[in-house]
Formats: sequence, structure tokens, C-alpha cells
Amino acid sequence: MDKEFERTKDFTFQQKVVYVLSQLNFLLMLGTITCLFITVTAIQFWMTDYMIQVLDISQGTAFKSYAIVSLLAPLSGVIAGGFLFSRVGGYNSYKALHVIQIVGGNAAIWGWGCASSPNYGPFVAFIAMQLFFGGMTMPVATGLMLNQVPQNMRTVCNSIANMTYNLFGYVPAPYIYGFMY
Repeated sequence: MDKEFERTKDFTFQQKVVYVLSQLNFLLMLGTITCLFITVTAIQFWMTDYMIQVLDISQGTAFKSYAIVSLLAPLSGVIAGGFLFSRVGGYNSYKALHVIQIVGGNAAIWGWGCASSPNYGPFVAFIAMQLFFGGMTMPVATGLMLNQVPQNMRTVCNSIANMTYNLFGYVPAPYIYGFMY
């Protein structure tokens, strides 16, 4: 990376953007995190409606469940993920790649369980676990993504990432899942 830092230190903003967008590993991690945000946004947007209309839960119970699960599950997942990945050597560690696959796989499995659960209790537990494991991936996924470019490019990298999260992660999720629902 030191050679890349030296080579790119005098790039214009446009050259930096082109450089960042030409990094395949950055783009793959960006796509992965964006997909995570699509899922999380859809859960946040549709969870209460689903509980009220499909699971036949009272509005008050649905709102309380939503508040508790959407606050505690991802937050505790991020904290646990930070602790877990620091124990395996941080996001630069080779072990982190294997651990993030296992953790991400767990998030997908819990999501599948949620989609197939017709009852309130298991549904809320599955959503909580999906958000917990999804939250666990965030510290290392963000670190891995930013680490794909030289240090002098990370502000541009982060800007592109946040724009992508907003345009393709947060904005379309209510429409996509609303259409499916």
C-alpha cells in the first residue's frame, strides 16, 4: 500500500474517484454492505405492518417489539462484533475473513427462519438474531472495505460508500419490499 499511497498522493478528486471505483475488492464489500442495508431498512420499514396484518398482533405490542429489537439487537451485535474481531486480530487478520463469512451466514440463516415463521415469538426472535449477526459484521466489513484503498483515498472511499448506501440501500428498500408485500 505504501507504493500505492505514493503513486496516488497527487491525484485530483476525479482521479481518486476513478481509482476507488476500479478496486474490485472495494466494490464487492460495498455491494455486500449495501445489501445488508437494503435488508435492514426493509425490516425497519415493514416489520410492524407485518406483525399487525399477518401475525395479527396488536399495534402496541408490534411497536414495542420493534423498538426493543431494532435498538438492542444491532447495537449489541456491533459491540459483540467489535470484541470478536479484535480477538481474531482485527479486520486486517486473515482469520477475520473466515469469521465474517460464518457470522454473515448466521445472519442469513436467521433471516430465513424469520421468513418461514408464522408465529409472533419465533418471528421476533429470528429478526433479533438476524439484526444481531448483521450488526456483528459491520465493524469488520467497514474496515475491510476502507482497507482496500490507500489511506489518502479513504475519505473518497467513505463518501462513495455512504452515497451508495443511501441511493441503493436505504431509498429503494421500502419500495422493493412494499411491491413484494
